[in-house]
Amino acid sequence: MILQDLIAALELPASSRVDQRIPKKLLVENGAPTAADKRNINEGIEEIQWVASLKSSTIGVPEYRDEAREYLEITVLHIALRPDAKAARIAELTHRAIPYPLILLLTAQDRLILSMAHIRWAQNEAGKVVLDGELVVLALACDSTLPEVLSAFLKALSITRQPRANLKVLYQGWLDTLTACLAAQITGAFAQSETEVQASVRRAALQDCRRLEAEAERLRNVAAKEKQLARRVEMNIELQRLLQRKLKGVSVADVEPGRRPRLYAGDKVIQTKNDYDLDVMNGAMGIVLGAGDDGSLAIDFDGRPVKIDAATEAVNNVQLAYATSIHKQQGSEFPCAIVIAHKSHSFMHHRNLLYTAVTRAKESVIILGDRWGIANCATKRQVDRRNTFLSFLLPEDRA
Repeated sequence: MILQDLIAALELPASSRVDQRIPKKLLVENGAPTAADKRNINEGIEEIQWVASLKSSTIGVPEYRDEAREYLEITVLHIALRPDAKAARIAELTHRAIPYPLILLLTAQDRLILSMAHIRWAQNEAGKVVLDGELVVLALACDSTLPEVLSAFLKALSITRQPRANLKVLYQGWLDTLTACLAAQITGAFAQSETEVQASVRRAALQDCRRLEAEAERLRNVAAKEKQLARRVEMNIELQRLLQRKLKGVSVADVEPGRRPRLYAGDKVIQTKNDYDLDVMNGAMGIVLGAGDDGSLAIDFDGRPVKIDAATEAVNNVQLAYATSIHKQQGSEFPCAIVIAHKSHSFMHHRNLLYTAVTRAKESVIILGDRWGIANCATKRQVDRRNTFLSFLLPEDRA
């Protein structure tokens, strides 16, 4: 599907067409509150095209006014995006910058995105327009949208099939058409709402779907972290097998499911829990000096040999440390650090983590990954909010 197919499906009168290019600087000046937003617009947008102006004089539909809003015109706008553009943010900025209800068409590679939202007067600033509710966003792609759904949607878009009592009612009709297509992407069948009650129920159902999808995504991230933990255990066993064979000539025994890997002399390990009896703290790194057949261990922790009896719980607090998380290595240093920054771990990417990982190396660092993953890890910044009672504990003159 191409942009011109959708514009043609709207069946807009020739008198409403503008087809005029708009400089990006106008959007930057009127719709970019922050430096990051200015950068998103300048770097993410290829061009902006004013497609049509729908008002009473061009389409014969009356204007709408009440105490909360004024619909004098519906603007149809097209924005061509560059490959790495942040489409969602650009769409929001554009809607906030245009003082009219907007039919926004965004094209990005093989995708076409439609975005709409009602507007109203701002309550705290006279003459200023704000969004009234969330954006309704529909993404279309030939390879992911059923042909019958796409065909029915395009037919329903025609201005001749929309209610025309006034511009607000017309805009709501198009919004309901987008909502019907969003529902069809889930159900596989396109059907317009016949009443406002049906449309309202459908909008509520879609909100529930979005909420459930967000919760599912959260659970997927949790599951991914669990998989990463399992993968780290596997990686340590693989490295143990490789290094023991290469350096010691030792054949490492297979690990039975649900059992801990056996440790051998020369293995690199980490303490995972504070042990005050042995005077070994969580995060301490060590080298196995010897491993008894009964499971007892002798470990060199920073030049201090420590013996661990197999019959004690302490033996379970030691793990292989050929590969560990960055969090566990804060405060440690190594001659060489090998850091993985791949897009498959994007949910864990953080600029501070990459800095911590790289600065663990005293002589050299090797970063393994892909170009996108490394760039994302280097640029992603997030400050976690921490709620404490510190202000209540400090004296009033220092709080």
